[in-house]
Amino acid sequence: YGGSGGSGNSGANGGNGASALASNAVSASTTGALSLTQQVHGGSGGHGGSGSAGSAGNGTSQLTFNDGAASSLTAHVNAYGGSGGSASTGITSGGGLGQTNLSLSSSRTGTNVAGNAYGAGGSGGSGSTNASGANGGDGLAFGQVSAAGSGTVNTSVTATGGTGGYGNGAGYKGGKGGSVGGSASGSSESGTVSVSFNGNGGAGGYGYSGADGGNGANVALGNSVSGGTTGTLRLYQTASAGSAGSANTGGNAGTAGNAGSSLSFMDGSAASLYGNVSANGGTGGSASSSPPVSTRF
Repeated sequence: YGGSGGSGNSGANGGNGASALASNAVSASTTGALSLTQQVHGGSGGHGGSGSAGSAGNGTSQLTFNDGAASSLTAHVNAYGGSGGSASTGITSGGGLGQTNLSLSSSRTGTNVAGNAYGAGGSGGSGSTNASGANGGDGLAFGQVSAAGSGTVNTSVTATGGTGGYGNGAGYKGGKGGSVGGSASGSSESGTVSVSFNGNGGAGGYGYSGADGGNGANVALGNSVSGGTTGTLRLYQTASAGSAGSANTGGNAGTAGNAGSSLSFMDGSAASLYGNVSANGGTGGSASSSPPVSTRF
């Protein structure tokens, strides 16, 4: 975990959050089932008050691991960008980048291998009085998994953009949602291979007290999944755009993000081939003339 930046008072600027990097920080060996988990969090930016908020730290998690003994092999690699710094009447800061890179393989014939990679951008800093929200951080995730012989492969990769910070006051606005990118692949000699990539755009920030809502992020995926085997091959690619930020007290809602997902894949080896490609547009924002009412159940 990266440390958070300190708050700035009486016009001072907030401190920067620390970036966090983990590179091949985990390892193990066994002839049984082997599972590895590596996770990082970037530090949050410090509150800026009437000054400028500190920058959020980035989170980066990288793992390259090859095993030749385990009967099954699984890895989870996660990275989270830090949250942006808030401000009262000053300048907010954007969310940090969250990025994962996973390369996982087994040379033992028949070992089943599963790799999961998740990269999420941090949320943008929010403005509490006459200040705009900052943009959410970007999420990037890359995963490559392989098995030998009849070993099965499951590659699951997800990238998620951070939510924009909320804005406060007429003439100000919520931050934009963070964007996404990445890819997923898997291969086996004859085992079943399943590969999925999900890209989730960040939502726009809320607009309070006359501020406008922020825009949701567009998501456009193209050939983000691939694989190879002489057995069964399944490919899944899903793009989900960010929702628009809503607004109250006279502000305008943000614009919802658009989503596009395209896949062109030619294979000459698999015994059976399945592809699923989908795209989900972001949800539109609402607007009202009075603040929302919170209800506790």
